Amino acid sequence: MEDVILVFELPLLGMDAANRNELAKFLRARRESLAPELLGFTRGRRRRTPGLRREEVCSLAFVGLTWYTWLEQGRDIRMSSDSLKRIAKALRLSAADMQYVLSLAGHIEPAPDPSSSQIDAVVQGVLDGFKAGPAMVFNASFDFIAFNSLADIIYRMDDYDGPFVRNLFWRSFMDPKRRRLYANWETASRNAVGLLRAKYATHVGDPEFESLIKALLENSEEFNRLWNEYHAASLAPLILKLNIPRFGSINVYSVRMLYPNLPEHTLVFLTPADTKSVEVMKKLGTA
Repeated sequence: MEDVILVFELPLLGMDAANRNELAKFLRARRESLAPELLGFTRGRRRRTPGLRREEVCSLAFVGLTWYTWLEQGRDIRMSSDSLKRIAKALRLSAADMQYVLSLAGHIEPAPDPSSSQIDAVVQGVLDGFKAGPAMVFNASFDFIAFNSLADIIYRMDDYDGPFVRNLFWRSFMDPKRRRLYANWETASRNAVGLLRAKYATHVGDPEFESLIKALLENSEEFNRLWNEYHAASLAPLILKLNIPRFGSINVYSVRMLYPNLPEHTLVFLTPADTKSVEVMKKLGTA
């Protein structure tokens, strides 16, 4: 069976060493996190692997053990998207995780690198015209590059003395004031790290990404823990609970979408989720 499968692993797309190593670490981490009982395997006394064995993944995904071992070792092999999808299904990966795996393997083309990342006056006008709550644009590594006045009031963009002043992730983990903004910090930070993980698939080796991730890993144990869970997240809307000084906590829907003209950029609108939150936003907007 293994030899037949290897024949069908045609050299479709290559991967550079950084992507291969990242994919290898991701697959190992997710395999080792799965309980064997969840997938119908007995743990037994002789099991040394914390999660699934490689051969168990192979039996579920219908791929050869030698080939899969090489994949987890980061070797320079070729893989079809179909094989990767079967592995993703065997490892119970989410849709965002599967997208991440396919992106690392080169089966999803990276977004074109625009010649300019400047937000034009029309988009800034849209942000300024959104009065219900904060409106922002992030670049690929989630630096704030444009925002309305409510976003500046709530996120206090320049009220920080340190590196990565405009970066969402750095401030969320390293700035105590920004951290206190999130009443559901664990949920919000887990989702944020998942978004960074998803973007990283097409930016492995990018100096901007690598320097940010390296700095976070070296300075935040919590980021280290979440980053090494190897989970990706999508731009699906979620509810955030924000602590607003003098007004208490409010609930907002975080609606995220890609900006068509700059496909690496993300538009975010925070919309009040209840009557109290609407009133607080109105008061902040007229303060």
